[in-house]
Amino acid sequence: MLRSCVRGRLLEVNARLLEDPGLLTRAPDTEGYVAILQPNLSEGKHKAAQLLENLITKEAYDALRAAASAPAPAAPAAEAAETL
Repeated sequence: MLRSCVRGRLLEVNARLLEDPGLLTRAPDTEGYVAILQPNLSEGKHKAAQLLENLITKEAYDALRAAASAPAPAAPAAEAAETL
């Protein structure tokens, strides 16, 4: 089962992930995809417009991934001393 916030038709499942699950993290933009979906845009123009409005660019996605994987900033020495 594949849960998605997009209604549509499942066109393809990436069977390579069964043999090499590490593709999800090593090559998420190319070989590491989970599936290909064809969105159901027949639910009305409003729904399609709403779906497109919520998409982000590849650059924004890459920035979010970089921010999520960056180490947390260290606490300043004064704040660290107060917590002791």
